[in-house]
Amino acid sequence: MHADPTVDSHVRFMGSAFVGYGLGWVEAAASPTPNLPRLRFLAGLMALGGASRLITRATVGRPHRFHDLLLGVELAAPVAVEVLGRLERPAR
Repeated sequence: MHADPTVDSHVRFMGSAFVGYGLGWVEAAASPTPNLPRLRFLAGLMALGGASRLITRATVGRPHRFHDLLLGVELAAPVAVEVLGRLERPAR
């Protein structure tokens, strides 16, 4: 199967961006005291990605079923980060 050169270029570029994004999560969460502001920022970016998927579903149609799983993660992970962050550091 051959992809359109534009799609192939875009997917390869986004792959490298996702590697950097994933390393950002690892770096922010790996220390004994996780960097909560950075984790919240990364979670916000993930939620924006999920919102973008919802816009696609509403305007273009449902993508491949695997994207349903990705959408679930993109909308649930930010909530989990916030809940765990509040458990770790109660509000003052």
